[in-house]
Amino acid sequence: MFRKLPDRAFNKISSLIKVRAYTAGEDATPFAPQSGLRGYFGYIVKGRVLFMSASDKPLGLAVRDEFFLGKPFMLNDQTVEKLLSASDETMIVYIPSKVISILTSASRVFGEMLEDIYDAIHERSKLVVQDAGSEKAVQQWISTPDPGRALGGWVDALSKKQSQAAERRAKEERRKSIVWILWSMGLALAALMTVESLARHFHSSLTFVDQIIPYFLIEEFEPGSRWNILLGIMGYAFVLSTIFHTVVKWGIRRFKWKVNFQLSQSVHILVGVLGSYLIVLHTAFSLAGANIAYYALYAVLISLFTGFVGQFISSQIPKTIRGEKLKLDALKLEQQKLQQKAEMLMGDEKMYKTSLMMISQGVPQGFWANIFLAPILWVRSLKVKGNLKQLGLGEGGAGLAAELIRKEFQLRQKVKFLEISNAVFKRWMIIHIPLGWAVYILGAIHVILVLLSI
Repeated sequence: MFRKLPDRAFNKISSLIKVRAYTAGEDATPFAPQSGLRGYFGYIVKGRVLFMSASDKPLGLAVRDEFFLGKPFMLNDQTVEKLLSASDETMIVYIPSKVISILTSASRVFGEMLEDIYDAIHERSKLVVQDAGSEKAVQQWISTPDPGRALGGWVDALSKKQSQAAERRAKEERRKSIVWILWSMGLALAALMTVESLARHFHSSLTFVDQIIPYFLIEEFEPGSRWNILLGIMGYAFVLSTIFHTVVKWGIRRFKWKVNFQLSQSVHILVGVLGSYLIVLHTAFSLAGANIAYYALYAVLISLFTGFVGQFISSQIPKTIRGEKLKLDALKLEQQKLQQKAEMLMGDEKMYKTSLMMISQGVPQGFWANIFLAPILWVRSLKVKGNLKQLGLGEGGAGLAAELIRKEFQLRQKVKFLEISNAVFKRWMIIHIPLGWAVYILGAIHVILVLLSI
């Protein structure tokens, strides 16, 4: 890890670090005040280390090129009180927390690497705790030190999980890229239709659709014109396509379809927004009336509003990539991970608590106020980032730490209002779903009446 450092920096770090070697089964706990290692980060150069509770229950395992905190820390809601060498040739380099802070400050990549290492240790910890025979396996191993099946199995199982996690991250990046491309195309289409419509309204020569389709050559931007009918058809087609998200949700729940729920939801929002805008454009902004066309328009606008609010409520309910709700225990563990990763980047628990106070101060306590809290927290995280930089963290490290604190506080609020969010979302969908069907039906009636009148 330190190979790429300049010689001067490497020599400086070498003068501050402490190196310890341990045999299999030897106590490697650095937490005791007399050890002189409390507050240091342990970096495993060789071998591996078992994390144990006060009752000698195995809680996790760290392997080569991984860090751990030089103070008692939490794994799966239990405190790590003791460390045991799990190899005959375990070598640990203890690095002062200020050195880690400097490296994190100098490079966001280093901070993200620490974050990944903590995730790996946490995932392995879940495997160890869930293994019913782990305690017996460790006791047998201590009496006859040998890596054996249990310790090797935990490492192998984690390697598979890490590969799966890397694959999930790659899929998530692809999903974000697809959504970004689709939104860019959607906004470009909306902009082109707006420019064309305004050009027709002001009798400008900047129109371009008639160059492609002469059918629209002399049509103006007004209700009932061929151009506005085209806008209405396009808008209704986009709105009608929102029904596919309902089909996807049904397929996932009923037949366990392997479909990316989040991608489907993003496309649902895009086509809903784009379709609603084109329908409003179709009216030439004539929004007052009392016939089937206007009833359809009102249903579209109300459905769009309820959809937006429903999306804000839904965002308070953490879900997996397939749209399955995460359980409360999983949320609390994720919150714990975010807190400890932030502390690890800062190397100072007081700094973390002060930063969290800056983010959370004056936050409204009501459920509805918290739904729309995200923009405020984002602005506050920028302020926290600035303060962390003043305290010595670099651009990358301060940004990553502030982001982790913001996510941890948002997750804390989601846990706090989880029951209310689930109940409110179900009731809100009782409003939004019938409105959606009203849009489909009224839109279809409007299209039929227009076709009959031609």
